[in-house]
Amino acid sequence: MVGKDCAIFFDEEAFSIKNEKLMGRNSAGDSFLKGYFTHGTPEHFWVYAKTKNQAQIFADRLSQQSEKNEAKFISWNSFSGLKDPGTIFFPGPNFKTLAWQRRLADETGWSICGITHTTSSAMAMDAIGSFYTEPIKSWDALICTSNSVKNNVEFILENKKRYLKDELGLLSFTEPKLPVIPLGINTKDFKSSEENRQLARKSFEIDENTLVVLYVGRLSFHAKANPVPMYLAVEKAAKLNPSKKIKIIECGWYSNDWIKSAFSELSTNILDDVELITIDGRDQEKVKTAWHSADIFCSFSDNIQETFGISPIEAMASGLPVVVSDWDGYKESVRDEVDGFRIPTIMPKGGFGSDLAMSYAMELDDYDRYIGKTSAFVAIDIEYAVVRFDQLFKSEELRKTLGQN
Repeated sequence: MVGKDCAIFFDEEAFSIKNEKLMGRNSAGDSFLKGYFTHGTPEHFWVYAKTKNQAQIFADRLSQQSEKNEAKFISWNSFSGLKDPGTIFFPGPNFKTLAWQRRLADETGWSICGITHTTSSAMAMDAIGSFYTEPIKSWDALICTSNSVKNNVEFILENKKRYLKDELGLLSFTEPKLPVIPLGINTKDFKSSEENRQLARKSFEIDENTLVVLYVGRLSFHAKANPVPMYLAVEKAAKLNPSKKIKIIECGWYSNDWIKSAFSELSTNILDDVELITIDGRDQEKVKTAWHSADIFCSFSDNIQETFGISPIEAMASGLPVVVSDWDGYKESVRDEVDGFRIPTIMPKGGFGSDLAMSYAMELDDYDRYIGKTSAFVAIDIEYAVVRFDQLFKSEELRKTLGQN
């Protein structure tokens, strides 16, 4: 390799939280870029973009967040310039175009590094499955954000390898490195004080005798987390603590009015002793206020597209005990009975959902229906969650210990 730096393939959408449909990958990209600008020590901050306008947005963010305010631009049609930084980071798994570009110039001239987000969509699986038929090399890498992700990536690759062996007789395969590197956050963004807490709770009209359970993330029962287990567990635990006032803050956004109406109907039917507050999770000031207000964080993800889960990390940085489903990346980042509690999940054994996978593969179901149907076969142990919430509601010392951990 010629260079020793890393260029960033920049498209604002992948690195911005100012999106109407805010996704976890947007938050991860924004946090990554801020961390890179603040703590990175490259000789130059290289940007590779399709337009000068995109490169300028990158340069503007650099000047706001780093003492080094000069970005070095490599234009889309001058990709051989990537030899100077030596590596190009692409914010997703589908970097085959960059691999074909490199083949036109110098296949050993630079490395390509992608990253996984969800790996359950057809687009992501096709991108990963194409590694053996694209000019992707052993000096390239695909960052897996959890061991759960890496297992899925290896499963996809192994099946593609078997097909190529059986159909084409191929015996030699080149694949990228698959390092497991968790997503990171800027922990200083989540530091709070007693003054922050008092002001935040005052804005929500929450007194000091009220306990607040916070959920942060998309409000989608088919694509993120069905709210029913959380509603039921918190409501049942609240009935065990009649002297305490309990509130839930749901901080997120609905993708349509039908989902919003469904959430409202569910909360009305389930929550009697618990008050629900819903705020727009796309408003970063409101999100910050929610973090400052909370006593406990909860996220019962039950969806196959959840690969890492950045909100429990943010909750721990905020000093909150966490109650999460024992699911994918959550089980790797949250230490049970140390940082909080992992609630068991129940799911049929592998192979049971082959009909669901086939319907999606044949395009009889779109992606939303596919992940919605699969999530319907996942259950959270609600009674166990009630026990854990009851413990947290009863013990301020336990909440503080887990939060400090």
